[in-house]
Amino acid sequence: MIKWIVDNLLPFEIISPDERGVRLKFGRITDNNLGPGCHWYLPLFAGVSRANVNPIVMDLADKTMTDNNGDTYSTSGTVEYSISNVEKALYGVQDFEESLGNHITALISDAVFEAMDKPEIEDFVMKNVQKKADKWGLSVTAFMLNEHCKSKCLRIMGVG
Repeated sequence: MIKWIVDNLLPFEIISPDERGVRLKFGRITDNNLGPGCHWYLPLFAGVSRANVNPIVMDLADKTMTDNNGDTYSTSGTVEYSISNVEKALYGVQDFEESLGNHITALISDAVFEAMDKPEIEDFVMKNVQKKADKWGLSVTAFMLNEHCKSKCLRIMGVG
């Protein structure tokens, strides 16, 4: 009960130096650039959403992809990004981290299909990822393909 009162009825939100926030009033965004500090609002009618704006390094899971020659490759990567627009990151896309990872994986797949080598894939992803990231309030600062090697994919089917 006390936790609910503290979480829902205190009339302020403290945003730390590594965060930015968005103020909501009756479900509408009234201020989309709250900086660090104490921000007052009317509980039950308004609120503050916040996000960490420090750089984030995300590993992209190992994927198996096929190029246009039928060769199979195993790829994995790492991306560094940060939130540049809290409103877009929180309300412009369902899950910005998952969406960014899926978009980069699709770009890698396109590059592998065109039989690009590792440096070409990295350049291709960096040139194309920021267009979508801007719509989601993200700034991509680095991308590195950790693994890009020819592989053989075997599927073993069992009888249940």
